Amino acid sequence: MLARLFTNPHRITLMIGDLITLLLFTLFGRGAHTMGNTLSGVVDTALPFVIGWAIASPLTGAYSDRATQSPTRGAGQAALTWLLALPLSLLARRLLIGRFGHWTFLLVASTISLLMMVLWRAAFAWWQSRRTRNSLS
Repeated sequence: MLARLFTNPHRITLMIGDLITLLLFTLFGRGAHTMGNTLSGVVDTALPFVIGWAIASPLTGAYSDRATQSPTRGAGQAALTWLLALPLSLLARRLLIGRFGHWTFLLVASTISLLMMVLWRAAFAWWQSRRTRNSLS
């Protein structure tokens, strides 16, 4: 399964894009709180979200061909994966830093991360379906 996952170029692009999206989410959040964006700070903040997404994505089929068939499917797949990734991320955050976070953090972080992942995945699916359609013409 892992060999298939890493040999498909669109899956690799999707994984890299997911990671970049989670890192951007982290950078925006740290910037909004004037926390500074040192490498160690960004990694420490992003790690629970990356762990949650990494566990949830194979379980929900986030890297299947079906996940990028259309923008609607891409957005839906992102939302489904996020629904599983969020509690896993919060649990990882609790285990790594010893706390879940204030309810306002949970609300804002979950809303913004959902929005960013849905938009990224829908855009990628749109680009992928357009590219596929053009190659068939």
